[in-house]
Amino acid sequence: MKLSLLEKSIYFKGLLLLLKKDNLISAEERAMMMSVCGTMGFDKTFCKQAIDTLLENEYILDEPPVFSSSEIAMVFISDGFKLACSDKDLDPKEVDYLRETAIKNGLDLDWFNEMESSFSEQLNGESVLEELNVAELL
Repeated sequence: MKLSLLEKSIYFKGLLLLLKKDNLISAEERAMMMSVCGTMGFDKTFCKQAIDTLLENEYILDEPPVFSSSEIAMVFISDGFKLACSDKDLDPKEVDYLRETAIKNGLDLDWFNEMESSFSEQLNGESVLEELNVAELL
């Protein structure tokens, strides 16, 4: 499945909103977001500015993204957990946002709960989290 430019924008904005949840952008989160920008073909200057101004940008509406397919939503949520865990802390606000995204996209909450448990276990075990999966959609 190929992501359209609109779908790429929704995906990127959704990850930005996730970053904003704990009011802190770690170096690991920043690096992952810049990697997403490169993978999606977005201008690096635009991405850097979006990340740099994110916490004080009051014009970004805090709505969970809705995607054109459940496959995209599932990859987004998996990537969202990876991004949220990259700073070694899974904030409840991040989990709530990802859960709302699952609900808005009609995903099974049992699947979501399994994802959450899996990432919580990885985080507690301090295992290294792998790269984001968005490249599979391009």
